[in-house]
Amino acid sequence: MSYQDVVVDGVLVRGQRECASRWAAISKVLAKYDRRFTVLDLGASEGYFSLRAASEFDCVAVMIEGGKQLLSLCSENVGLDTILLQRRVSIRDLEQLATCEHFDVVLALNVLHHFVEPERVVRAVMSLGDHTIIETPAPDDSGACGQAVIPELHKLLADRGGDLIATTRSHVSDTYRPMWLFDTPKRTITRAYIDVPPRAPLGPVRIESTYDYKQITFDRKSETRPWLHGINLRTYQMLGGAYPLPGDVADQLEAVTLNADIPHGDIQPWNFIMDGGDLWLIDGGDDRAIYDDVKGLAATVLSVRSME
Repeated sequence: MSYQDVVVDGVLVRGQRECASRWAAISKVLAKYDRRFTVLDLGASEGYFSLRAASEFDCVAVMIEGGKQLLSLCSENVGLDTILLQRRVSIRDLEQLATCEHFDVVLALNVLHHFVEPERVVRAVMSLGDHTIIETPAPDDSGACGQAVIPELHKLLADRGGDLIATTRSHVSDTYRPMWLFDTPKRTITRAYIDVPPRAPLGPVRIESTYDYKQITFDRKSETRPWLHGINLRTYQMLGGAYPLPGDVADQLEAVTLNADIPHGDIQPWNFIMDGGDLWLIDGGDDRAIYDDVKGLAATVLSVRSME
């Protein structure tokens, strides 16, 4: 039996954890958006919440899951803007991700008690986006793993004053698990991409994000742009991008049309944003960029194909 409920083309197969009531609480948060938005689902398991979000809302669902079960489910639920990073992430991975990506809603459902540093992981998760939904075992959930950290983790979360949006029955003990919503406004990123060299810091940027609009301002260029939802292609490469399939992403890159009259000058993996369906080439025409576009695109394609 799967851990979560599984839905493929509208057909539901029940899992160990009841998911519908949890989704009801989460969907109320997502429904506040009157624009496209991006969800990050940590420890996504079978992807129930992300796949429902991508099918019912105008959003990009980014799932991080170390197990192998989710890749086939992504492929079976076609036509959704979903991205799978197949990796068992560390706290350091999350900290690095927070420096270069900005998510609207972060789901951390029954995952934080798998980390041995409760305070550090809570801080890392709450630095990823504007709204953070956390579900975790209560101290009396004796059947849950991570017993050594659950009391401290629960206290840390309870003391932060989030809104309790649901309590759902544990699947391993005769008790309930709280689900909190925390407002965690994130106003900037400090790195252009996840493994940027220290010698190339990102200039000051400001992110304005409401339920109605989202934009980013680059102070060095005195330029404001609408936000492109999804993640940087370099994030996909560095954190185990598995879906869309790397071969399909490489095919998309090969189809990019270059403009000979207005050269880009710096075609690299980190200058593409992906949303699971489309790719966008960003940051062209910078006065510091002098590289050959044809060679840059070919090298980017090759770097993605090497992931197959």
